[in-house]
Amino acid sequence: SRRVSVRQGGAGAMRFRRRRISAGAVALCGFASASVSEYDRLCDQIEKRSMEAGALYNRGRTAEAFAALDGVRESFRAAKLLQPTEPQAYTSFATSMLNSQQFDEAMSAWKSAASLVPSGAVHDWIQ
Repeated sequence: SRRVSVRQGGAGAMRFRRRRISAGAVALCGFASASVSEYDRLCDQIEKRSMEAGALYNRGRTAEAFAALDGVRESFRAAKLLQPTEPQAYTSFATSMLNSQQFDEAMSAWKSAASLVPSGAVHDWIQ
């Protein structure tokens, strides 16, 4: 499985960073490299669509903003299907929903992310 590290972001926020692994390591682990790169693409898409939704909302384009949030949800569902035990999609989605004031969805995603991370400082921070 891929390793996840944490880096300090702006305003003291923590964010997971995905570490890319070599194609050979992926093959040895029995994962298709296409699904790993697709997972990374979907995680990036969650973040990109979230930023688009915020920008649209701030410009008063509410209907388009909510449509962009639906795109965030679609990317999240697709990422979960590819790598259901990886926390990155959950944390990206949770942050997106929190920033969009979709608190129930955010809490559910944070709880799921916490269940995927071993005990320790990061696990405690997520909870």
